[in-house]
Amino acid sequence: MRPEHARPWREGLIGPLRGTVAFVEALGRETFVGVDVGDTRLVVFEEGRATRDVGEEIEFGLVHSGLRYFDAETGAAR
Repeated sequence: MRPEHARPWREGLIGPLRGTVAFVEALGRETFVGVDVGDTRLVVFEEGRATRDVGEEIEFGLVHSGLRYFDAETGAAR
């Protein structure tokens, strides 16, 4: 999953998922927000400058068309 396929929560996404902000990387027209969900860190894409704080709880969702699935036994894409 690429960062642009994880977005702040809104209807139409898969979720909502919840996590804790681990880092915020502002790149001008976009911001990447590292989010810890249990032992996993995902990167959430936000357009523009995000006003997130490390340690803040965030709800986000996944863009269905951006997900790729693999067979656990063979590793083949499905």
